[in-house]
Amino acid sequence: MLGTTGAGGAALTAIAWATDEKVDGHSAAASQLDESSSFMADLHDRNRPPARVTSIAAEGDLVVPALHSALDGAATNVLVPDRGLRAHEDLPGSPEATREIALAVAGRGPTCRDLDAGVTYAFGVSYIEDGLGAVAGFGALYLDYRRGGAAAPRPRRRREG
Repeated sequence: MLGTTGAGGAALTAIAWATDEKVDGHSAAASQLDESSSFMADLHDRNRPPARVTSIAAEGDLVVPALHSALDGAATNVLVPDRGLRAHEDLPGSPEATREIALAVAGRGPTCRDLDAGVTYAFGVSYIEDGLGAVAGFGALYLDYRRGGAAAPRPRRRREG
């Protein structure tokens, strides 16, 4: 949604500037990862042979919340106990992720863990991120509307009767 409003475009530019271009929401890669991109549609439409897939997520990932990383049809969706501001960055080389990859390659199940706290934490991260995203999105639409830019979508009225 960031790139679909004037305020969102300005936010992407500010993020790129603040991160010394390390995070560029205008990049080709970011555009291709948009769920409505032609790249993603092509991936979806390809005739691929069946593959065994294991999704591994950090319960405290603030970039890709763990509950958003679960894949329909995956052999296993694994949640590893990694929290904090660097959870997304630390996950790929972490001993926990390496162990889960080794187990998946060997055709074995994931490490047994008490999931209550991890799932609760992951749910909290996901809930907060979704809420902040909704507030930011509607805020950007409102700012564009107030500036005379893109018209804010109007709610449809229910037909009575």
